[in-house]
Amino acid sequence: MKCLVRIPTIVLGAALLTISTGLAQTAPEFKLGFKALADQVPSVVGQPIEEEHYGPNGDSLQQTTTGLMVWRKADNFPCFTNGSRSWINGPFGVQERANDERFEWESPAAGPQAPPARVPTVEARSLKLHVIDVGQGDSLLLQTPDGKNALIDGGSAGTAALQYLRSQGVQHLDAVILTHPHEDHWTPTS
Repeated sequence: MKCLVRIPTIVLGAALLTISTGLAQTAPEFKLGFKALADQVPSVVGQPIEEEHYGPNGDSLQQTTTGLMVWRKADNFPCFTNGSRSWINGPFGVQERANDERFEWESPAAGPQAPPARVPTVEARSLKLHVIDVGQGDSLLLQTPDGKNALIDGGSAGTAALQYLRSQGVQHLDAVILTHPHEDHWTPTS
């Protein structure tokens, strides 16, 4: 593995300062209808990676580690989608369907779109910094303009970091940096 000496120290420092400021905040959580749905299918929904917010059409949205929670203004039911399938807590309890299908009781305009990128990306000039929620903490993926990839911490025994790396097309890591030798920082990187 090679050191990423070419990354300007100021850019990296600014990015890490931004991240550390964000880490001091409380972890996002599900509330109300999203919590009720997540409690019924927790392995499907995963964990929230952002707070609930409103989209331009008035629907309430919240990204998770596995997809997108949506409260649809059109029919007033909380829904989760992983991009191809949806779980809706409707009048008959939680029901699952493909995203191109509709239940008779659903509004014709209802139905979430494919989820946006699951992890926020901060772009400082041409250096990309991805913050990956790995459960108890965060893992960081740095991508340089010349195509180098470095991972800072890998998370615990779960596969969140590996799944995210695959979703970004990362097939090779040029550097792996462990902040300390505890298992919850290195297991997926081994």
